[in-house]
Amino acid sequence: MKIYPSASYQEPAGISMLPVRLLRLVTAVFKNLDEQFWRRRGLIQDWLELALCGIDPLLSRQRMAAEVLQVLNETPETKTLVLRPPSRWKGFTEGQYLPVEVDINGVRMRRCYSISSTSQQFRRESLISITVKQVAGGVVSNFLNHQVRAGDILYIGDAEGKFTLDSSLPGRKPVFIAAGSGITPMMPMLEALYAEHPEFAATLIYYARNRQELIFSERLKRLEQRYTQLSVHTHFTEEEGRVNKTHLLRDCPDIGSSEVYLCGPEQFMATVKSELCALSDVAPQIHQESFGSAHSMSAECQDIEASVSFGLSGKVVQSGGDKSLLELAELAGLQPKFGCRGGVCHECTCVKTHGRVMNRLTGEVLPDEQEYIQACIAIPVGEVSIGNW
Repeated sequence: MKIYPSASYQEPAGISMLPVRLLRLVTAVFKNLDEQFWRRRGLIQDWLELALCGIDPLLSRQRMAAEVLQVLNETPETKTLVLRPPSRWKGFTEGQYLPVEVDINGVRMRRCYSISSTSQQFRRESLISITVKQVAGGVVSNFLNHQVRAGDILYIGDAEGKFTLDSSLPGRKPVFIAAGSGITPMMPMLEALYAEHPEFAATLIYYARNRQELIFSERLKRLEQRYTQLSVHTHFTEEEGRVNKTHLLRDCPDIGSSEVYLCGPEQFMATVKSELCALSDVAPQIHQESFGSAHSMSAECQDIEASVSFGLSGKVVQSGGDKSLLELAELAGLQPKFGCRGGVCHECTCVKTHGRVMNRLTGEVLPDEQEYIQACIAIPVGEVSIGNW
């Protein structure tokens, strides 16, 4: 294709027309290309996305970029990040979690963190918060605690999760039982509850290792002072030991007939549920959200080197610890879909074509046969092949 200037055209003296000529050339080239060619391959969208992100990541149309406005210290190991999500973000209900995506050393990683602010604040100020506690060996939690600053950009998804206040409230008396960072979804749930029902009676039982690790201490103090119907009980396990029946009955004598909201490490929640069942002949109504894993590698599976082959991408990754298939896929540079990362939502289901895996929650070792498994709670044992990643 040749492009000729008009025979009658003359350049104005003293003015360079190079930019104009380049613009005409590019325009002519694009006009002569088959528009369906571009659409079929999504190249127009990709070029537009690249251009917009080059100007400002907040203009991205393919990923939802949220700006970090503040980083607040909650405890020596916990920080709250105040975010401004894009206008197309759909909002949330107290108790839900936020998928967060970051790029660390060239590897894109996703994690989910409970939203620790209220929906009222989002409607009023268009801001949300997540509160992140450092996890030993946790790549993303340590990155968010130590590397992220005000002005940085995080990529987020729509809020997810069903750990929310029962729509029938006020009904049976709610009792909130949390340990460690399990307080993060409960804090906005309590604030939302009392903003709408200030006369309502509720109890919070909160366990932390010590006073320095008590998350939201000032927010809890203000809430308790403002609403006399709220009863707050804090326990420090280094001084009082772990959760037990005596604590539960002393803090809430009618807990057996209450509606319980429970959040914390798996072992903590298992103990609470066991104690509650022993207190009443009727199974208690329990809503729960879990942080952490219940089982370590069984004796049969310990010290076994694992090798995972991802058939679709051709990637192979080695593992000598207890990392899940989802974590190993991310370390290999893959971007599998996931949701809760705790064995609840089934978003990360994949096809195991060969090998054995251990269920992180139950400790069960699944046999060497083709089956659908949840990658977030499946720990490879020996050689494992995943067909659809």
